[in-house]
Amino acid sequence: VHDIGWTFGQAGHQKKSAELVLSCGDLQVTVREQGIIALIAGLHGGSDRFRPTGFWHLLSPDDQKRVRILAALLRVADGLDYLHAASVTDLHCLIGETEVQCVLSCTGDITTEKARAIKKSTLFADVFKKSLVIP
Repeated sequence: VHDIGWTFGQAGHQKKSAELVLSCGDLQVTVREQGIIALIAGLHGGSDRFRPTGFWHLLSPDDQKRVRILAALLRVADGLDYLHAASVTDLHCLIGETEVQCVLSCTGDITTEKARAIKKSTLFADVFKKSLVIP
């Protein structure tokens, strides 16, 4: 659901996605879970700054940590699907002392997707205290 805001255009779609998740009365989740999903959708952009607002401040420290982890992973995944061509078909991560190396299987040239994932990995590095490497 992180990209449902695209129906209103690319600019600001993360914020619109969060608003749509929050306003949906049909989701089969608790209010807390709905708020968490909305936060993650709203934070999946590549901004270097993590700017939590609103519902974030009502979450427990454990839920705040959960949101940061999931938003960090979603940002990288979103980068790997930047062209929406489903070119990345699989990945394996090798977790080292100072970095996480992500080895990808793909169906074609994924130079753009790799670059975009690395560009969006700032939160990943902050959350996991390891840099992301995609050879």
